[in-house]
Amino acid sequence: MLSDGSELPADVVVYATGYDGAPAAKVLPQEIAHSRRWGFGSGIGNDPGPWEGELRNMWKPTQQTGLWLHSHGIGAARSYSQVLALQIKAREVGIPTPVYKLTEVYHKGQLRRAAPSWQPDVSDLMVSNLLSSRRSEVELTSSIPIKMGAIMAVKSIVAVLGIALASKAAASAQTQAPLAGTYDVSDEGLVKSLPGFISSFATVNGIRLHYVAGGRGSPVLLLPGWPETWWAYHKIMPDLAKRHRVIVVDLRGMGSSDKPAGGYEKKSMASDLSALVHQLGYEKVDVVGHDIGAMVAFSMAANHADQVQKLVMLDVMHPSSGYLKLALLPDVGTFGDKMDEDHPYLWWFAFHQVKGLPEQLLEGRAGLEQEWFFRYMLKDEGAIDARDRAVYAAAYSSRDAIRAGNGWYQAFPQDVVDGGTYPPLTMPVLGLGGPGYARLKDDLEGKGARIADFQD
Repeated sequence: MLSDGSELPADVVVYATGYDGAPAAKVLPQEIAHSRRWGFGSGIGNDPGPWEGELRNMWKPTQQTGLWLHSHGIGAARSYSQVLALQIKAREVGIPTPVYKLTEVYHKGQLRRAAPSWQPDVSDLMVSNLLSSRRSEVELTSSIPIKMGAIMAVKSIVAVLGIALASKAAASAQTQAPLAGTYDVSDEGLVKSLPGFISSFATVNGIRLHYVAGGRGSPVLLLPGWPETWWAYHKIMPDLAKRHRVIVVDLRGMGSSDKPAGGYEKKSMASDLSALVHQLGYEKVDVVGHDIGAMVAFSMAANHADQVQKLVMLDVMHPSSGYLKLALLPDVGTFGDKMDEDHPYLWWFAFHQVKGLPEQLLEGRAGLEQEWFFRYMLKDEGAIDARDRAVYAAAYSSRDAIRAGNGWYQAFPQDVVDGGTYPPLTMPVLGLGGPGYARLKDDLEGKGARIADFQD
């Protein structure tokens, strides 16, 4: 209800307060308005925030259903509220509104909390959470009459998010649809594109492993590498499922599996898979591994040979003493945008040994690193499409995911030691390699595997 007594139907009304808590006191209790519980101030002049755990440009709910406040200058709030209007309407009509990253933290400290006597009638949600592809705790319905009394003069209303915005919102959101961020990268959403497969979890060795399974027949275990998840095998899963029970596993530290502090030695990760195979009721499985997954697959074949029927290694071998002799610098003229197959420069093996720094550099932007690798390593860059890249970027952009993925590399020195104790393989082994085929072949032959040499 406006000051002239008229009622204005709206989905949401955004009331701009600026940095000072005083205008907010018109709507919120005094102790809340000045505690900045609803805002994002740090208590330092000029509001340099945010503090750790807070996010800048935050929209906050009030005790009045449908009324949100935006703590920023009125000019900026007008601009932001127009974008908010379009995105909320897009969400209402089912058009995806992707969220790309969190705001960088400038100050670390303990957030001040409001007195427990006041609680908003909806959760404190940043607008990016409200607009994410998941259902939020806030349900917006159109044409809700919002009565705010005399406190809301016409000049203080920054934005009214009404039905009139529907066409503009739809047009704007549709132009964003082709972006990679619009894909549903959740396991549930991805599995829906693979009829007959289900997403499941199993607890083994004290951690929870995520896997996707489908099909009937003899069991085959598929193990992805870095920077992938189970989704790396989605193109071949349907065909394999015609003849096999296909089980694709997110390894320890990968995707939706747990990311503990340790246990990233390939021998330990192989033990996880041995326990999983036993829990699923299989005596023997065929094991296929790519990259880090190939290292784990080899360790499983060496340490749990009674469970491995056949072994397939894609691209790489288990870490060996040769890893300790990798060059720190590339040979002159051999390092460019594409890998020189005769002079591969594996600089990231060293980068991922560093603890803490990669998390700081890559949090929220792992996709940038991945784009470089895809360009450097792939013969056909189109083989990993926009949706695939969105899946992998989302899977490796959190601090825990970066730490866990680096843990696979940081375990290489111990893997080298462990690998020196492994017996020769006794089961049939197939090695398939791209740029690293010659090295893969030599390493497998050195481990006593029976190799048939096929080259394209």
